[in-house]
Amino acid sequence: MESRKKDLHFYDAGQIAQMLEAINSLNLKYRIIYKLACLVGLRESEIVAISLEKINFVNNIILIDRALKYDTEEKSKLVLGTPKSKKSRIVNVPEKFMLEIKEQVNEQKKMKIRSGDAWKPMKDDDGNDIDFLITSQRHLGFPIVPSALSTSWKRHLKKLELPEINFHALRHSCASYLLSNKANFKIIQEQLGHSDVGLTLNTYSHLTKEDKQDAIELFNKIL
Repeated sequence: MESRKKDLHFYDAGQIAQMLEAINSLNLKYRIIYKLACLVGLRESEIVAISLEKINFVNNIILIDRALKYDTEEKSKLVLGTPKSKKSRIVNVPEKFMLEIKEQVNEQKKMKIRSGDAWKPMKDDDGNDIDFLITSQRHLGFPIVPSALSTSWKRHLKKLELPEINFHALRHSCASYLLSNKANFKIIQEQLGHSDVGLTLNTYSHLTKEDKQDAIELFNKIL
């Protein structure tokens, strides 16, 4: 596990703030994508699989129960499967960010109406249209290929002159920020969708060394 920890890259609080300020110049769709990774901790395959009915604006939560992947048999075909942990989860979303998501939902609905017959959405198992939060510009109504998020992030990273990290590191940034603000590992495990809290501990425990030392120093008060 040591090599895994050593290779862990992420933005600190100051860099997250810098990134959030910089992406304000981007199209709303991309702002939503990058914030879902950095502020909510979602994976690429989960972000592109979010459909509108999974978003709860009353409680500021999103149900993550699907991930977009390539079919194991028909390699060129995208299908909706289960998240990496094989479990559904509910993620919490910052209230201010939820307002932007609502704006994106409205934009998607308008785009669907404008597109008319050109709108070619993915269907569910019952043959019903799936209304995704994020869709492709080339194939109207159809979800974005997960790997395209990393490609767009690399392009915007250079354009905005941000510190260089890969797209998945935005998810690590979410966990790091939560840890630095005293969130417990169980909460982080549930938010990020790790299969068990042990994985969360193995991945991020080294980030809390100073906190551990500060905690143990409390015994100085009774020595």
